[in-house]
Amino acid sequence: MSQWLHKPAPDFTLPNQDGRPVRLGDYLGRQPVVLFFYPGDFTPGCTREACAFRDVHAELSQAGVAVFGISADSVEKHKRFKDAYQLPYDLLSDAQEQVAKLYGVGRTFFLKDRVTFVINKEGLVVAYYDSPIFFTRHAQRALEALGLGSSGTRTGDH
Repeated sequence: MSQWLHKPAPDFTLPNQDGRPVRLGDYLGRQPVVLFFYPGDFTPGCTREACAFRDVHAELSQAGVAVFGISADSVEKHKRFKDAYQLPYDLLSDAQEQVAKLYGVGRTFFLKDRVTFVINKEGLVVAYYDSPIFFTRHAQRALEALGLGSSGTRTGDH
C-alpha cells in the first residue's frame, strides 16, 4: 500500500451497485477521491465504517471529493447495503479482488484488509490509512488528509 504513496493512483473500472461501470480515471485530474476497501457488506465493523463515511459525506461532497467503497461483494448485495443504510456514494464490486490486489490490499491472517486511500485532484495517492479494527477512523483520517478534519466532525470508535 505504501508503494502508492505520492505516486499516481492505478486506474480501474468496476461496476457500482446498479451495475454501471465506474472508472477511476474519469475522476483523476478533476477532483479528489477517497477509496475505502472493506471486507464485506452488512458486517458490524463494515457497517460502522460505511456509515461513518455517510455521516461525513456532505462535508466531503461540498469539498468536491468523490467517495467509493470497494469490496468483493456482488452488485446486488451492494445495492441492498446502500439502500439499507442510505449511503450517498457508490459501492463498487471487486468480485475477483483484482483492484484490491492492484492496490496491495489483501488479507492479514484470516481477515480481509480494511484500507482507505486518499487521492488528490492530480491523481496522486497522498495518504492511506490501514486499520482492521478502528472502523470509523477511516472517515476521519480521510477528512484530515484532505484538510477537512478540523470542522469538529466526530466519528469515534466505541
